[in-house]
Amino acid sequence: MSKCLWFEAVWSRVAALSVAVAVLMLNCLVRAEDLSTDVRRAASVEQTADAVTLQTKSGQTVLRYQLKGGANKNLSVASACYFHPFTTPAGVTITEVAPADHPHHRGIFLAFDEMHGKWHADFWGWGEHAPKDGRVIVNRSVTTGQDKNPVITARNEWTADDKVVIQETLVATLTQPSEQANVLDLHYRLTPSAD
Repeated sequence: MSKCLWFEAVWSRVAALSVAVAVLMLNCLVRAEDLSTDVRRAASVEQTADAVTLQTKSGQTVLRYQLKGGANKNLSVASACYFHPFTTPAGVTITEVAPADHPHHRGIFLAFDEMHGKWHADFWGWGEHAPKDGRVIVNRSVTTGQDKNPVITARNEWTADDKVVIQETLVATLTQPSEQANVLDLHYRLTPSAD
């Protein structure tokens, strides 16, 4: 498949993802009755070998970006590079990892269930249309910053049998435009390594 046709197939799924993220952002508009200034602003960014976590001054987790797989034993895929938990300003977690009816779901993540080219791959985790075994999204580097808003920049590789299929750059910015909403703005750049 040529890069152009591949990107057309990918772009249709990215458009669907954009709609899903927009719906998720609307779901984040959960009214919080008793908010303090402490809860409204992410105050600290903590990075470990496994994750990057944004917390309020009181220690409430606003979001975590999982860098390594294996954090949840019920997950049916080995990939990491996803956000969970993601919470409302009131502290309500609105994401799940590996619910019983969707053991391949990983909070907020980007993946495709059917990719064909030099390597066939299912990074979503179904395994129906392309192989999922040996298909892993791996974090290679992450940086954090906090100017006006907390920012996470991640460089990830989508691998098939240890060969890089896609190089991903993710820039994630957390904003809180009001006391009632946390908004996670995601910008992805995907670069295929081959046709």
